[in-house]
Amino acid sequence: MQKNAEYRAQARAALKGNWTQPVVAVLLVSFIISGIQGCFSYVILDRPWLSTLGILISLPLSYGLIVAMLLFFRGQKDTCIESTFRIAFKPYSRALLVELFKSLMIVLGLVLLIVPGIILDLAYSMAEFIAHDEPEISEAEALRRSRRMMKGHKWQLFCLELSFIGWILLSLVFTLGIGLLWVVPYMCEAMAAFYEDLKQENPVELAE
Repeated sequence: MQKNAEYRAQARAALKGNWTQPVVAVLLVSFIISGIQGCFSYVILDRPWLSTLGILISLPLSYGLIVAMLLFFRGQKDTCIESTFRIAFKPYSRALLVELFKSLMIVLGLVLLIVPGIILDLAYSMAEFIAHDEPEISEAEALRRSRRMMKGHKWQLFCLELSFIGWILLSLVFTLGIGLLWVVPYMCEAMAAFYEDLKQENPVELAE
């Protein structure tokens, strides 16, 4: 595996001169999810089914954005926005189930303790990428393969994610969160670089 600095460098190289599509994709997804949460918060007590509706929209959008960022890293620079929504809802069940299973496992870990929740989040962090690259396997299998691929690599990924904390704090303090529109693509591209490297090291995991 390469060093985290190299993944960040690859992310910057992928985004250089091509920020518009990923930034707009993050903006649209954030706007839709925030809008859903804002609208539903006023009526959720009287109509709890709206909470489920929000999940049914938000989870696929998150999946679509993550996979679209991987495709962007692979060179599909001009279709990031379109890919985000297409992948989120076609096939819809794929996006929903991967995110739903992943979320349930992480929540279960958080219920036990914070640390197990973080470990499970890292273990299943490659699930979206694997589900996209291997459409013939089940959603549960995508999570299982992610867990196997991440054995021995969770600490490095944790350090990679932690390396962005400064940019996140600066964005929150000095731009009221607007800067996250650029930080999130940066993080996603670094994650994509990490996955591509990890996949080369563990080719058997995706071939089984």
